[in-house]
Amino acid sequence: MKVQQEFEVVRLLITGGHIGSFEQIFKYVYRSHVFKKMGINSKRFSRLIKCPSEFKLREINIMAHLFGITPKMLLELIYRQIGQTHPVTMPIKPSAMATEPAL
Repeated sequence: MKVQQEFEVVRLLITGGHIGSFEQIFKYVYRSHVFKKMGINSKRFSRLIKCPSEFKLREINIMAHLFGITPKMLLELIYRQIGQTHPVTMPIKPSAMATEPAL
């Protein structure tokens, strides 16, 4: 299968709701096809697949373009994966700067 056809399959699966997390994309497209098009080395790309919160926004935009989807769609897959592997268990505390100064 040609690289562009693989990307089209991924687009159809994502828009059809058949891919539920970022990591699942790589069941349908070779990692090497993506990281070579993006100009990222294989070791870093493999690490980013496991921890996609480390992607730069520019890289997410490039990858979304390759798959023919919006960056928002790709970010939603990334957020789902992050939520599955790193659920938030502690409430977020407001920073000291966010509080009103004492008079």
